[in-house]
Amino acid sequence: MSATRDARLLLENGEVTAVLGLRAGPEGPLPYLFTRSEELDLQADGPKYPLAKTAWRVLRAMPPRSSLAVVCRTCDSRAIREQERLGQFPERSIRSLVIPCDAVQAAHCCCVIPTPEHLEKEAKNPRSALSPELRAFQEAPGRAVAWREAMQRCLKCYGCRNVCPVCVCPECRLEDPAFVPATILPPPPLPWHLCRATHVAEFCVNCGACQDACPAGIPLLALHSAIAGHLYEKTGYTSGQGKPLPLAETAKTAGPTGSPAPEWLFPCGQTAREDS
Repeated sequence: MSATRDARLLLENGEVTAVLGLRAGPEGPLPYLFTRSEELDLQADGPKYPLAKTAWRVLRAMPPRSSLAVVCRTCDSRAIREQERLGQFPERSIRSLVIPCDAVQAAHCCCVIPTPEHLEKEAKNPRSALSPELRAFQEAPGRAVAWREAMQRCLKCYGCRNVCPVCVCPECRLEDPAFVPATILPPPPLPWHLCRATHVAEFCVNCGACQDACPAGIPLLALHSAIAGHLYEKTGYTSGQGKPLPLAETAKTAGPTGSPAPEWLFPCGQTAREDS
């Protein structure tokens, strides 16, 4: 596998401190931090496993000036690019070694960017690959009722936020009682799900990790892809390609000349929230 070969070379040449990937074991492939090239004989390439948030946590726990290579899927590589843009680590501290997803995996994730080649081509609307079930939550006449029923199942477990690779704010609005009352279940959907969805709109890579983690089965991919789809339709923007952020650029230019960057674009090195 080329990703494993590249990881081995990076370790042997001292270009990275460690490699994060999956290691085969009796319970199946699980995340593992490889620090010696010979360990990579146990590197496994599947199934898809979200590693971008793990990489973020691991690098922050490593000594200063450490670097990391991550054997991952395209969605993780895009998320890592967005983490870098969010100032979570110095440029090129995390290097993505991408394993392309096959058609079956791409269909399962409703993904329009399953390989690096797709990333370099003209972007597609994130909504274009949605399953009929998820599309119904966006387009069906009775979607308001369906959404109300889905949101009523929310347990406020924070699983969607904790697993999201671009939810890295030092202080989370979802824990602020001024936005989300602490004792109400289910939480009101506007300040909870829509607050989070709009906050990560420009950075969300539609990896589906939030939906996979949700114990209540809320179709969060339908929600996030709807917002990403609107951004694409209005601006042609797709996250993870390194293009200027349309909402951030608007925020900087719509106000008085010299307006500061939006507060969510915090500087590199600022302490971020560590999820429990």
